[in-house]
Amino acid sequence: MKIHNKKKYLSFLKFKRDFQEYGLEKARSYELILHWLNNRLSRNQFLVLSGILVGCTAGLAGVILKTLVHTIHNFIIHKVHFEYQILFYIVFPFLGIVLTTSIVLTIFKGQDRKGIGAILYEIAQNSSIVASVKMYSQIIQSAVTVGLGGSAGLESPIAVTGAAIGSNYAQTYRLSYKERTLLLAAGATAGIASAFNAPIAGIMFAFEILLTGVVFTDFIPLVVAAVCGSLLSRILLQEDVLFRFYTREAFNYKNVPYYLILGIVTGLYARYFVVISQKVEHFIKGLKLSRMRKAMFGGLVLSLLCVLFPPLFGEGYETVKAFTNGNTHSIIKNSFFRYFEIGDWTIIIFLVLVCLLKAFATSFTIFSGGNGGNFAPSLFAGGTVGYLFALVCQHIGFTDVPVTNLVLVGMAGAMSGVLYAPLTAIFLIAESSFGYDLFIPLMIASIISYLIAKWFSPISPELNSLADEGKNIY
Repeated sequence: MKIHNKKKYLSFLKFKRDFQEYGLEKARSYELILHWLNNRLSRNQFLVLSGILVGCTAGLAGVILKTLVHTIHNFIIHKVHFEYQILFYIVFPFLGIVLTTSIVLTIFKGQDRKGIGAILYEIAQNSSIVASVKMYSQIIQSAVTVGLGGSAGLESPIAVTGAAIGSNYAQTYRLSYKERTLLLAAGATAGIASAFNAPIAGIMFAFEILLTGVVFTDFIPLVVAAVCGSLLSRILLQEDVLFRFYTREAFNYKNVPYYLILGIVTGLYARYFVVISQKVEHFIKGLKLSRMRKAMFGGLVLSLLCVLFPPLFGEGYETVKAFTNGNTHSIIKNSFFRYFEIGDWTIIIFLVLVCLLKAFATSFTIFSGGNGGNFAPSLFAGGTVGYLFALVCQHIGFTDVPVTNLVLVGMAGAMSGVLYAPLTAIFLIAESSFGYDLFIPLMIASIISYLIAKWFSPISPELNSLADEGKNIY
């Protein structure tokens, strides 16, 4: 204990010397206060304080990104007439990927590693040290990509941003590898919690994907970070930006067969989504083109898909909310399908094509040069599969089909199979829909989907991607 206190004191003296030598240009006053607190507080007390600070900062970053993208989407989708929206669907997704690639090449010197796999690699291979540039680079890149219509999600960039904030905070105060890893996970937890206003789901995300061997005392900083991120999201974001679903049916045990079948369907779809993503990634990497030309090619593909199927534009949460609100016709009103007679089979064919093409839209967005993740695409696709399944059941004669519940459960099933994170999926949908009575169907579908995914591939796509690059994260 004496040796530990001596190291802390020497660290504080070094910082004080630097502060006196360079003044406020090199050391901020609040850092001096936190260094003093680090010497005065116990390890657990300082980690709790750190969890609060990291959680608030990462949560604020998530709020800023969600608000920025929502503002751009609101203008493009709701403020422009249909004829002009066609032009937007042609121009903006293409522009988003090309601009993101330009920003990466010119500002960030080609460093564009993204996704949850990047966090796992930093934990295992780089002592949980994340470059400080990632505290803002992911926000800029994903805001441009998704804001202009990239068919990807903001949650992975938010998680990477939060992880970078936690890691750099720990580096500033010279914390150990274990503490640095914990605060990295706390930042990612707060980012996920703010993105979905779901603190428990954020914690489950950290436990399932980022951390192993966490003891109870280390649990507390994750909790406070998640609470801070979720509170900031709840306070600052408008209601229509929040990932919230208010309409659903009460759970009825007689509907369990629906959820069993839906679990199988979403598990198979998740495998389809993963396989398409891998094939598109390999296809784009195999193209003998410059990065900018790849971005232009991917942008053209994405723009074409968005013109034909507008629900593929952006994250797609508004479409899923339309499913749960029964506002089906709004889903295809801006597409060319509106020129056909809109009957049950028109909607079913449209949704089948949307489900199949979502995997392509997301993959071309991410791998051709855009920035985003698979959280939102998996939730969007799962909700669409659930709604499609409900429509088919109704069309063949079943009555009292729990349509909204199938949409929600489908989201959890697809996310579980795509991300290999069943607990995160279960708690995310339960928190977002206030549907804690849906735990049973959520668990049924998520676990079935997860087992199907594991049967096809024992490890997640993120880890597979790192393994293909020869990087061992174990």
